[in-house]
Amino acid sequence: MGKLLGIYHYAGGGDPVAEADYFYTQTKNYVGEAVPALDWEEYQNPKFGKDLN
Repeated sequence: MGKLLGIYHYAGGGDPVAEADYFYTQTKNYVGEAVPALDWEEYQNPKFGKDLN
């Protein structure tokens, strides 16, 4: 129908790896068909984007 499909995830501030794994398992059938979007708010999710090394 000519419409784009998007899949959205709001980074909740929990374990980043667990959130990514969950997002992937829920959306893996749409890889190549949908545009993934991550909503990351730095002030609300300080764990994301930090170098843990």
